[in-house]
Amino acid sequence: MIRNRLPSPFGLVGLNTFKRKLWSPYRIPSSLWLDAADSLTITQSAGLVSQWNDKSGNAEHAVQATALSQPSYIATGLNGLPTISSSGANFIANDWQTNLNQTSRDWQAMTVRGNDVYAAAATGGDIYKQTGGVGDFLPLNQTARTWRGLATVGNDVYASAATADIYKQTNGTGDFVPLNQAVRNWRGMAVLGNDVYICVGSGDIYKQTNATGDFIALGQTSRNWQGMAVRGNDVYATVSSGDIYKQTNGTGNFIALGQTARAWRRIFALGNDVYACVNAGDIYKQTNGTGNFIAMGLPARNWQAMTAIGNDVYVCINMGTIYKFKVLANPVSIFAVGFSSSSSGVGRLLSATGSSDALVMGRDSGNFATSAYAVPTADAPAQAVSSPAIMSATNTGSTLQPYFNGTALTAEAGGIATVDNGFTLLSHVSNNWVGGVSEVIVLQGTPATDTATRQKIEGYLAWKWGLVANLPANHPYKTQAPKT
Repeated sequence: MIRNRLPSPFGLVGLNTFKRKLWSPYRIPSSLWLDAADSLTITQSAGLVSQWNDKSGNAEHAVQATALSQPSYIATGLNGLPTISSSGANFIANDWQTNLNQTSRDWQAMTVRGNDVYAAAATGGDIYKQTGGVGDFLPLNQTARTWRGLATVGNDVYASAATADIYKQTNGTGDFVPLNQAVRNWRGMAVLGNDVYICVGSGDIYKQTNATGDFIALGQTSRNWQGMAVRGNDVYATVSSGDIYKQTNGTGNFIALGQTARAWRRIFALGNDVYACVNAGDIYKQTNGTGNFIAMGLPARNWQAMTAIGNDVYVCINMGTIYKFKVLANPVSIFAVGFSSSSSGVGRLLSATGSSDALVMGRDSGNFATSAYAVPTADAPAQAVSSPAIMSATNTGSTLQPYFNGTALTAEAGGIATVDNGFTLLSHVSNNWVGGVSEVIVLQGTPATDTATRQKIEGYLAWKWGLVANLPANHPYKTQAPKT
């Protein structure tokens, strides 16, 4: 059993006082931190690892329930210190999905006001709210209606109901009051500036200008419109058993994007990416607002609607529960200490699971390799990974910059896509790492692209894992460890 306590920066009781005074990643906000030296973060049986706990405070633990796929815990596997090792297709993964275990309802729509999350249920349902982003979704005791859409406009929350009206809760308190619009099959909603868009099933798309007055038809072709979202100045709309449409810069008609006909439901924009839910299917993502919507590889469920607080994304399921998963948005930096004993083919030390393998770190024919795409190719100049090394990759937004033992290698154009479904360590799609990994640190935001922070992490890892000799002569922590 894993005991809950704040682990030490190193976890090994025998480490001397000097090492305990080293600077550690506790000094910075990390999105993921796995540390094999901290034995209390590892659950194992007969040397097989079923769980590796995250030390970042985000509880993004890596797990592997299948015994035949579990990697091994080697107490002295890397310079006399612990490592998590794989001899083939053994892997461990962290799934950023959390089941919030809400009562099964006919969930249809979601929105966020401040740190409060609203969810609407249809079929004689209510509107529910999770206060402060924690705890259960509690009913607001609204009149039972077939609620279909939610949107936040300034401090107000709008809600639509099929074959009824559009309603508004002012300043996030009290009842939802009708706006006295015509009875229509109102569906999903979105907000561009102060303009409120709403679509109608088997009807048109309507807009309320500056959040005042009536909703006016935009004269769009009658379709089975379902959901709406805004990315930048572009407005998206989904059609059930149809396509996804976009109005560019908030003007003109909604133009088909040529997507495969699916049971599209609500659509949601987060940062530069757009997500679309499919009933009895997957969630699809369009990266950076261009190209096709690509399946994220989630289990087939009745996905209905999405919203987010920061990087925490909520998704509701029709006649099901509500899930929350984390999105790791650019910029991102990944650090790992490990080695591979194989020089044959491609091996993945770390890969982003879900949509399009957004980032891969591994080896190509025995040399360090990174990629913004599905298959890693050797970085230049070639760096062998047969011996323990500090490997990292920093996404600068437009490029993926790899580093090996603190030395920059040739950057890869294109950067990386958003990571939105966790990581897999040691193997992926038969690309077996065949070796060990002892520590993984993931940063996002400003720390991810800060040179001083990168060098501190390199120094911390080098002095902790006995890899100081690997650092270049001009590295700031070549002769002394970073201190607290």
